[in-house]
Amino acid sequence: MLSTTYKKTKKRSLFGIFAVVSCSFLLANSAHAGLITQHVSVGAYDRSCPGLSDPNFVDDYKVGIEAIFGSLEELGAQAVDVACVFNSNFQAARWNNDGSPKFGDLPSIPAFTNEEVGELEITEAFGTNNLSLTTDTGNLKGDVFLDDESLGLPVIKIDAKSEVGQRNSFNGYAATEYLWTGADQTLEFGLDFDFYHSSEMWTFDGYQATNTSDLLLTAFVSEDLIINPLSIFPEDNGNVLSLERFQLSDSDVGMTSAEDPYFGSLNVSFDVTNGQRFFVVGQFQGFAKNGGFLNAYNTITGSLNVEGLTEEESEVVFATSLQLAPAEMTAPASMFMLLLSAGLMFVRRHFAN
Repeated sequence: MLSTTYKKTKKRSLFGIFAVVSCSFLLANSAHAGLITQHVSVGAYDRSCPGLSDPNFVDDYKVGIEAIFGSLEELGAQAVDVACVFNSNFQAARWNNDGSPKFGDLPSIPAFTNEEVGELEITEAFGTNNLSLTTDTGNLKGDVFLDDESLGLPVIKIDAKSEVGQRNSFNGYAATEYLWTGADQTLEFGLDFDFYHSSEMWTFDGYQATNTSDLLLTAFVSEDLIINPLSIFPEDNGNVLSLERFQLSDSDVGMTSAEDPYFGSLNVSFDVTNGQRFFVVGQFQGFAKNGGFLNAYNTITGSLNVEGLTEEESEVVFATSLQLAPAEMTAPASMFMLLLSAGLMFVRRHFAN
């Protein structure tokens, strides 16, 4: 597992840089050459936006916010979200404290103090099949793994909390590549989920309110998925065979609780032929904002079946027709492993001295 934690920017040692670049090369080569048939990525984003404690913040800084994100009116319910992102990511990065722009053709904005600017702390982890992550604040935690006892299908657990003036999120995906060796079939991939959440709204006078919690789930099947080993989401979804999404904020889900959670499922069907390779992917984003929370820790679970057959009947078919896409060590990857070992020995000796 490769993991990183940083707060806006973080200086890295020579050894750390070498290790990250090395893993990057190896994993990137693997994703395209069959070395990796499974991948999981997780990113946790603890974001504060103290500027929004001022009820006039959005109006006062509208010209700057719109210079980055476009019309707030057109953004609708995302207006408050982007105002928070502006306060934590862009305000001090692109404007001086007196409100003058640091570069480019940006407009001037009202003066501000450093205490009025938010912060963003990012914790990320990348691996092949099993990740657990909890942020230092405790606001975000989750487990993402590919279940070896269930065909390597994704299992996702999310627990997101926030305080007033925060916008926290837990994001990522899990993917397994398979090889079909049986007769032509129609398969069904599903994500079953349950959760409970805060139902209050985050409001600013004159702007559309936004939910204090949200959940976005995507189940899809793809050929030629391109994995960026150091990215929270795939570099390219490839040739998508079937896809279905759920978004809490666009649904008619009412109030929920730990005793009365919401249950749902995503289901996609797709045809396979002998010799076909395909990825099944579970992708997620969970949000907790301005004192809100989202708990989907119990849990988001993948399933795979042959259309028209029970789980047990499908398992009989899978025993002879479905396997993880075979791994191959290419010549460049083999050579790189030797160079990596030699390089790590050199760097460690350098730091030892």
